[in-house]
Amino acid sequence: MILAAADALPHGMAVVRQDGVIVWANAACARLLGARTPASLAGASFQGFFSLSQNKDLSDRILDAHAGKASYALRGSSQTCPSLDVRIAPVAATPSEQRVVLVCESAQARPVEVELRHAQKLEVVGQLAGGIAHDFNNLITAIFGYLEIAQRTLDQGHPAHAAIEGVREAAEQAAGVTRSLLTFTRKSSPERVRVNLKELLQQSVKLLRRALPSSIQLVAPQDPAAEPVWIHADANQIQQVILNLALNARDALANGGTIRLTAEYTPDTDSPGRSRAALAVSDTGGGISPEILPRIFDAFFTTKGGSGHSGLGLAIIQDIIKAHDGRIELKTTVGEGTTFRVHFPSAESADAAAIEPEESVPTSRGETLLVVEDDALVRRIIVSQLRQYGYNVIEAGAARTAESIALQEREAIALVICDLELPDRPGDALVARLRAAGVRVPVILITGSIQFEPGTIESSGVTLLRKPFGVARLADTVSKVLSSPGEGHPISTGSTRR
Repeated sequence: MILAAADALPHGMAVVRQDGVIVWANAACARLLGARTPASLAGASFQGFFSLSQNKDLSDRILDAHAGKASYALRGSSQTCPSLDVRIAPVAATPSEQRVVLVCESAQARPVEVELRHAQKLEVVGQLAGGIAHDFNNLITAIFGYLEIAQRTLDQGHPAHAAIEGVREAAEQAAGVTRSLLTFTRKSSPERVRVNLKELLQQSVKLLRRALPSSIQLVAPQDPAAEPVWIHADANQIQQVILNLALNARDALANGGTIRLTAEYTPDTDSPGRSRAALAVSDTGGGISPEILPRIFDAFFTTKGGSGHSGLGLAIIQDIIKAHDGRIELKTTVGEGTTFRVHFPSAESADAAAIEPEESVPTSRGETLLVVEDDALVRRIIVSQLRQYGYNVIEAGAARTAESIALQEREAIALVICDLELPDRPGDALVARLRAAGVRVPVILITGSIQFEPGTIESSGVTLLRKPFGVARLADTVSKVLSSPGEGHPISTGSTRR
């Protein structure tokens, strides 16, 4: 009866002789030692399941019936395998002076297992993010296209323009979420341009006012053009940092208060004579308690249990900041409030290029373009708008169809616009087949996958354009490629905020 009860224990238990030979073991002990069944352990050496370097110490403890706890690594264990805590006690008046051995997972091993599970979760997040990037960016590209149609169709003073602009800003933020998640999972790098940090704050204010209750006052720079603060950054990702920090501040102000956003140059303590750009988000809430302070940047850690929060917010923005060569500091006082301050390398006027000019209106001479895109929604918006610009467009939904058309119409086609992710053959493979067949027209390769690395594609006369993009940017790229000599001149590969 006693052994039957011991078999139900959650921790391992075994009865061994003085020499360590196992007489009996419960189910938990078999599981911890990696045995198939408890019965298979009978007659085996208990020490044999552990690292050879620790066998002598374990044998001595069994021989002396040492009752103290000791931790031993399983034989052949890797860093991810738990070690086991072992306690030994004598059993009086038994043959061969048997011992009871209690076995459980080592407390020292649990953090390793937690880290492993944590890494596995991040890998799943990365796979999900990479998987949705293509489809998600296709949808955003279509949204940008239809918004441009609406803007051109309505009169300049039409009241719907304000709503259209709001939708466009929201679509840009949606695209930024995907890029932020991919940056966090190390599947993309930020696409940097020179941006005014104060202008990003002002744009964020427009979005935040819809998310803040009237009991919270939002204070931010009123004139972004006055004393701008320049950084080289992925504007959507930095706006994601601002919004995330501000929404966390909102959650800390359940009874109302003030959120203050600031941007300024500060001295660079690492490089005397130079400056850094500092972004600060402050709140007048209750502060962060010392108990949870060390964990606030941990992925999947959240104090908002049951609220649907993933606990990824601060972990993601910390990785965005690191990817921009920045650092984040925190100052908090319980009962008084919290300030997150983010420092970025500045892009001061003395060493920064001028802001990129707006694209010129593209002109067409009626050239014939072959558009290869399997997503019907995206293909429809691209084809209809390129025709609006005056181009003659032939469309295809698969690589084989496009290859057949290109070979038949090689004298007429001036440019191929091809999606990278096609169902029957990748776009770069299609380009290679066309080149091998002697079709030397320039190619614009478009992709919704931020993970794709161009390698030698651009050097072969192919221009890479990442989704999401507005049709105006595509038309401008078409115009530049057609006006360039040769098979095509590489243009900027980044996505656009337009």
